[in-house]
Amino acid sequence: MSSCLITAPGVCTAWGDPHYVTFDGLKYDFQGDCDYTLVRDCRNTSALPSFHVMAKNIKNKPSDRVSFTQEVRLEFEGTIYSLLRQGEVRIDGVTVTLPSMRLDGVQIYNSGRNVVRLVLKLLFFLLLF
Repeated sequence: MSSCLITAPGVCTAWGDPHYVTFDGLKYDFQGDCDYTLVRDCRNTSALPSFHVMAKNIKNKPSDRVSFTQEVRLEFEGTIYSLLRQGEVRIDGVTVTLPSMRLDGVQIYNSGRNVVRLVLKLLFFLLLF
């Protein structure tokens, strides 16, 4: 039987063509042309609200050797937060101006040149460059 260990705050990072750093500091490069689950809740216990973070990687051409992260998406409390290339942020498909502080504990703000930081209060930090 597996267990779910919650330690907050936690930080994971996604950037570039595409590079990822996990909560435990491990580094990965995925060159696939598909969607990846970066993190999701453990068995959706009542202790945590349900959340799911995904990365959408695409290639400019099928013959390309590398892909890039087109979008990082958070699904939380019935709302979809999308972090797109060039710093565009959408909430439920509508482009928003940053910073965005929401009552559900989600904060999205610029944190330097080409860096958008999404914070799900008490659960994790997700950086997208």
